[in-house]
Amino acid sequence: MSGQKSIVCTVSSLRMLYAWDVQEGSLIWSSPAQQANIKYLATLPQRSLAFTVDKEETVKVWNCRDAEPLAARSMPRCCFSLEAFLADDGPVLMVSELRPRPGQVLGPLTPPSPPNLPSSLSFFF
Repeated sequence: MSGQKSIVCTVSSLRMLYAWDVQEGSLIWSSPAQQANIKYLATLPQRSLAFTVDKEETVKVWNCRDAEPLAARSMPRCCFSLEAFLADDGPVLMVSELRPRPGQVLGPLTPPSPPNLPSSLSFFF
């Protein structure tokens, strides 16, 4: 792993996303202030991507270099969880709109066709 930086992403009450260099203790990048507080954050370090969901239920994909997100999508209902992982086919983002009741089993995830998302990103909710 020599030559690779350790990066940590954080969000703040100022409605901003930050990327920090752990070894240097310095700020690498920050997003502009968002319209709503960020309530969920997931990262995919292998692709240098960060994903956020704000209190207005907008999912955003960030490369932590540019001021604007790579993509954004409004969720029709309240988001309860956010998970990102790297599959054989590429990056996958899973967003849950449902909070299961104790003992409830949810059906299989089905991929929608969301607009404005990078074609290399699979999106499930």
